[in-house]
Amino acid sequence: MPKVNSRSKGRRGEQEVARMLRDGLGIDVHRNWEAQAAGGGCDIEIPHYAIEVKNCANPTQGAIAKWWEQTVEQGKKAGDEPVLFFKIPRQSWRVVVLDTAARALGHSDYDDTLTMSVPHFIKRARGSLSTWAMIESIPELDE
Repeated sequence: MPKVNSRSKGRRGEQEVARMLRDGLGIDVHRNWEAQAAGGGCDIEIPHYAIEVKNCANPTQGAIAKWWEQTVEQGKKAGDEPVLFFKIPRQSWRVVVLDTAARALGHSDYDDTLTMSVPHFIKRARGSLSTWAMIESIPELDE
């Protein structure tokens, strides 16, 4: 069996996730080249979300928890909500996000997360993006 180039595999995973988000959310989505080249930054940025993508064979729960820690750090740097997409060979993509109550309490541990399908995340993100767009369109009141 030929050896898999992990960098190419990661790039393919990021491109696949970007395509799913572009198709599902109807917004422009690109890989975050500049931040990665500068030695940090999330893999994909969409409004209000910092997205890390992992395309790995047979990850353990411990590996996923470490990926989540990295995702939280990238989210803090970007000032956005952390989101982790990961794929196990021959299975569909999974998405890890903070539980709404945990986020409201300022928690960010892996134990405070939910894992969901991509369609479920897209539905959730559509609702959040619509809410944020409404809030951002409200003019500020002069005191």
